[in-house]
Amino acid sequence: MFQNKLVPLYSLVNNHFQIYTSGLENISKEKNYIFAMNHQSIMDIPIAFSFLVPHTVRQLNLYLSHKFYNFFLPLTLPLDMISINMNKGKSTKITEHNKNQIKKGVEKLKQGNSALIYPEGITHGGKENKVIRGETGVIRLAIQSNISIIPILF
Repeated sequence: MFQNKLVPLYSLVNNHFQIYTSGLENISKEKNYIFAMNHQSIMDIPIAFSFLVPHTVRQLNLYLSHKFYNFFLPLTLPLDMISINMNKGKSTKITEHNKNQIKKGVEKLKQGNSALIYPEGITHGGKENKVIRGETGVIRLAIQSNISIIPILF
């Protein structure tokens, strides 16, 4: 897995940032999960990968805004990230795209991968130091895959 080649980067993040985690010992390496995390900044992603990947030993598929997905294409493809269109006013084309991406994620979960999703979809809730209303993708993933959700709060 490409994400395992990034272990030195994960170590760098863990060694240079004071990240307090609790409950990682309860994550079974024999199971896959849907990790639902509140979103405070773009740094949430490398931080989440730095403590989740070593504890799960499973491919972690990140749901990422289509804007970031396209911008970081050299990383999104080898890391097998999943693009979600965050544009409001959802056209039929956007709705179909997102339904297909949820279906893709369900297939990956059924293959044994884990998923990391930010139900809020945006970071401005973190700037205001509050959790804001999330979207329904995380619930759809859980219902369709029958995989447990583990909430993560920073």
